[in-house]
Amino acid sequence: MAAQFGPATPLKMGGKKSLLSLSFGRTSLLLTLQPTPVNRKNVVMRRTALSLIACMLAAPAMADLQTSVVVTKILEADRTISGDPIVLPTGPANVVVSKYVIAPGAALPVHRHSFQRFAYILSGTLEVRNADTGVTRKFDEGDFVVEGVGYWHNGSNIGAEPVVLLVIDQTNGPGSNVELGK
Repeated sequence: MAAQFGPATPLKMGGKKSLLSLSFGRTSLLLTLQPTPVNRKNVVMRRTALSLIACMLAAPAMADLQTSVVVTKILEADRTISGDPIVLPTGPANVVVSKYVIAPGAALPVHRHSFQRFAYILSGTLEVRNADTGVTRKFDEGDFVVEGVGYWHNGSNIGAEPVVLLVIDQTNGPGSNVELGK
């Protein structure tokens, strides 16, 4: 947000005073400037005074700016939902970001991943069943899932609204990170 300067309605006081309107966000200031003989000391004092006023006006706006950005940690993990360490591709990586929409009652086929997959639940309720271990976990809107590598599993929408997922795959090159089967 930048300060805005503009003329104000001048007062008729013998033509000796002029006005200046200064606004910054929701804060405004009306300055009355008295013409004085120009000398170096007056110019420096005026610039200093205007700089101090600008700083005083900027402070509340900067405080508003600092509170308008909120960072909330969603997940910090070093293990997948299967309990294995998170493993990233070695060498150059390929990142694919996808959006999945799963209708109520629908299920993904049983599949597995050769590389790490991450999913953020944008909406809905997803149930993930690990076909290898038999463990079932439920994930709701706002949850972040770090899927296991190499485990056969599937996901089902067990809610009344569509499940919307933001899925991030990291592989060591182009191609799919999904193997169907079992």
